[in-house]
Order: sequence, then structure tokens, then C-alpha cells
Amino acid sequence: DTCRCEDALRIPEARLLQSLDGVARTDAIFLGYALDSSVHHPVLHRTVLFTPPAVKQVQSVATSCGAPFEVVLLAVLVTAMARTHSWEVVPLTMTTPMRDGVADLQLVAPMSDLRSVDIAVRGQCGTLMGVVWQLLHATKFRAWRVPEPLSTNERLHVNI
Repeated sequence: DTCRCEDALRIPEARLLQSLDGVARTDAIFLGYALDSSVHHPVLHRTVLFTPPAVKQVQSVATSCGAPFEVVLLAVLVTAMARTHSWEVVPLTMTTPMRDGVADLQLVAPMSDLRSVDIAVRGQCGTLMGVVWQLLHATKFRAWRVPEPLSTNERLHVNI
């Protein structure tokens, strides 16, 4: 027997219409891809590879603090970038899976998109755990926003 989902097309269609109408929703679709590709900024693209001992350390931290491995890994990257560039706030844009809503697992559609969040890395927030908790809060409560058009080239874009 096949799984039936009446929302298979309704949910992606609603997200597209909300995005076109400019309605501020956390699951709206970022439509600035065409704009962002037409404006060229000097951009640094890097693939970061971690050695097996480094991965074990990140896994150990994730287990100790009860956070997902990916969140701790992202926190390490955000903290490193903040310290490298002396940033007090990291302008982070993430490629985010958008399949955590009701019936989203039954959808057949590309359900990932860009989401922006600014991560404070000063004072008590400047620790690795401070960044982990900010990222956990942002992902759990969808405390992010659709990127502003033409802004993605000015932000740290991470796809894990």
C-alpha cells in the first residue's frame, strides 16, 4: 500500500506563494538566487576536512553537551571564523533542510533552502558552548530568517 499525503503539493505551493507575496514566514522560499548570481563579489570557497582525531573530539563534545554532532561542528567553524576575523557577530547563512513540519517527510520536493541567523560571539556568548546553544535555539525554534536579496555574498555560507 502506498502512503497518501494530500499535502504533497499544497505545502510547497503555499511556501512559494508566501515567498512571492513577501509574507514573512520561517518556511518561505529564498528567491534571491538569480539576483545573487548576477552580482559578483570576491568570495572565498573552501572545503574544510577534519582529521579523524578532530572528528572524535567534536563527537566527544557533542556527546558531553547533548547536542547533535552537526551543531557542534558548525559551532567550531563559526567560532574559528569569528576569532580569525575578530568578529563580534558572525553573519551566518546556512543551507537548511526544511523537512521538520507536519507531513514534510512525505513530500516529494526539494525542501532545503537558505536561512540566515546572526551569531553573537562576544562576552559569555563567545565560548564554544555559547555558540552551540545559540545554534541549537536557532534551529529548534526556527529563529532565523530568509536571507535578504543580494546579501548572501556578504555572509558566511555553510552547507554541512
